[in-house]
Amino acid sequence: MRPEPRRHPVPRWSRIGAGLAALVAVALATTVLTTVPTRAAGPPPLEVALYPDDLHVAYGGHLYFYADDGVHGRELWRTRGTAASTGMVVDTNPGNASSHSPYEGLVATDDGLILVDGTGDVGIDFARLELGGGAPTIDPIVDSFSLSRHQHIATLGDRALFASGTSNDLLVLDAGDSSVSRVGQVRFLSGSLGGAVLDGRAYFVRSIGSGADIRSALWRSNGNAGATTQVFDFRGIDGSDAWDPVEIVATSDRVYFTVEKTASDYQLWSTDGTTGGTTKVADHRATHLRTIGKRLYYRRYDGATDRAELWTSTGTGSVRLAAAQSLSDPTPVAKQLAFIKNGAIWRTRGTRRTTIKTHGGIYAQQITSADPGTQQVFYQGTQGIEIGLAWQSGQCLGTARKLGQYPTIHLPMWAVGGRLFATRSRTGSGDYLPIFRQIKPRRPVIKAVDGPRLTGPGKPGTKLRLRPGRWKPSTTTLAFRWLVNGKRVKGASGKRFPVRRAHRGKRVQGLVLATAPCAKPVKVRTKAVRVR
Repeated sequence: MRPEPRRHPVPRWSRIGAGLAALVAVALATTVLTTVPTRAAGPPPLEVALYPDDLHVAYGGHLYFYADDGVHGRELWRTRGTAASTGMVVDTNPGNASSHSPYEGLVATDDGLILVDGTGDVGIDFARLELGGGAPTIDPIVDSFSLSRHQHIATLGDRALFASGTSNDLLVLDAGDSSVSRVGQVRFLSGSLGGAVLDGRAYFVRSIGSGADIRSALWRSNGNAGATTQVFDFRGIDGSDAWDPVEIVATSDRVYFTVEKTASDYQLWSTDGTTGGTTKVADHRATHLRTIGKRLYYRRYDGATDRAELWTSTGTGSVRLAAAQSLSDPTPVAKQLAFIKNGAIWRTRGTRRTTIKTHGGIYAQQITSADPGTQQVFYQGTQGIEIGLAWQSGQCLGTARKLGQYPTIHLPMWAVGGRLFATRSRTGSGDYLPIFRQIKPRRPVIKAVDGPRLTGPGKPGTKLRLRPGRWKPSTTTLAFRWLVNGKRVKGASGKRFPVRRAHRGKRVQGLVLATAPCAKPVKVRTKAVRVR
């Protein structure tokens, strides 16, 4: 295996699309959409160019995306995963099939969905999607700032921070009153990383200095000019101005960022928001940074052993959790991290003891999507493109099951509200057809196949034996208790119960407590034996 190539920041809108599962769903009013005709029978329900590599945002129980039905041009659409709920939201640029919408970006805030202009025209850089009691409308947000390029830095509740690519302005858009104001002038790096949010502040990287003294620095802002300050000058690492940012994320208590000086000189740092609290974590080429609570997970390639490794950190030092020839797709699910190791799906809670194989024998190539709302993980297999459900019911482990095989599927796929969304090519056409799959979590049900029973004479001086019988599923664990006249006998937890003279004339029962991952516990009593 060759060393991994140098990674560059992900394009701004692809970054948002990749993180759509983390967006908070907000209730929206029901609106009437213009739906396209459905097929006479069978899926998929509509035929539109969906641009599968483009931006998708989950908002208010819908999935919003840009599509082209060949009539209205490229416009904003939405769906709940059914043909009836799928349609164009509004025709922002009426005309023919070439009259595409001027908007190409979507940003979800706590107070509305914001559309971002993709043409660079002055005065119509932003618009708000209004979903009142009537038909949906697009209300332009007029501002006086020229944004030939606009980069979404972070969302802070009902406000969103943007950077302009020409005027070096840091702007804040308030979705509540549909206003745009300047926070200050900051010169952003070309292809900047966007930002990470911690305690109501956005952390981002910008350029400082001038002329030959230009270098990178970490800044933070809460959207107000007086609270937009520098946190750390990257020159402080070793006196060099050559350090460039690679990736930035936030846990619940720290911000982590990776920097590189050369193709072989990488470092991982973290900060609590102060210069003194900004420290190096490891001399690692850390990629695929993922966070759960206070814990950071990342992938590292070890060129000496030609192996990929999964590491974790809580701010001081780091611990290796796994290593393999192939290790990919670290994906947060509830309080655990799922990842692929040599084709099998593994999970971890951040310690070596809790890093275990979840599902083997499925040869997963990619974890395609995770849905925190329903706590499910879907995977892509090797035969054609096989879609499977690998994880369900939160922290419990479900059974990996194949959902379908689609040779013409297009990635990425994504999950919203228990539905799996994907796109596939139509035969003889470049259009894409959506696949909507409703996936309901299946909780295993504990059943006693032949039930527990007691054997033995039931006389003082003898023993009763509890025969638990056979149970489903195979992961069921059994525990035993004994009852005399319906009251539990303290200390009696085995399969045998000694009958004594004090039990004469009383009724003795065995109690089986059955538990299994994800299943509701079951208690079953045996028939009572009266001691003679």
